[in-house]
Amino acid sequence: MGVVKRTPNRGLQGFTLVELLTTVLVVAVLLVMVAPSMSALIKRNSLVALHGSLRASLSVARTQAVETGQAVSVCPMGRNGGCAFPSGDWSRGWMVFEDPDHTGRCDNPAKTGFCHGTRNRVLEIRSPVKPGYVIRSNHHVSRRVRFAATGMSYGHNGRFTLCALSGAVQPVGLVVAATGRVRRARGSDLLPCP
Repeated sequence: MGVVKRTPNRGLQGFTLVELLTTVLVVAVLLVMVAPSMSALIKRNSLVALHGSLRASLSVARTQAVETGQAVSVCPMGRNGGCAFPSGDWSRGWMVFEDPDHTGRCDNPAKTGFCHGTRNRVLEIRSPVKPGYVIRSNHHVSRRVRFAATGMSYGHNGRFTLCALSGAVQPVGLVVAATGRVRRARGSDLLPCP
């Protein structure tokens, strides 16, 4: 009978501790280099989403006004849950509602879906913006934006600027024209950020 010799299997070798620590160090350095740009990208995307949300609400209001043949308003939310009066901070959220009597006010809408004491329907309520972001508006739209049955926004043309308080990203904005058209703001249209 012959003797069987064992030879070590060289294909089953692992990492040494030094190789493992070197790999972990390289990954950590790469994460530290990428983290700031990822943070700015996340803030930029949040600002663009907020911009789209406000623009969509204004479009809903204008479309509803034309389709129903009656005025529709968009107002910033106040502390009581209705429209802020006489003007408000759009960062607290906003509301879209039917406004055929042109009061520009809608109080206590959460309970019934109607403006208190009227038959004016609440079409949409948007919650406050995330901490770290703010919506600035000029005096033309600080109280409301009202669209007439023709889609026009007589006397309520104005500008919105959406800012990240960290200043890490460029602000974006909207311009509401007297014709009711809502467009993206150019650099010269933007209001100063806090």
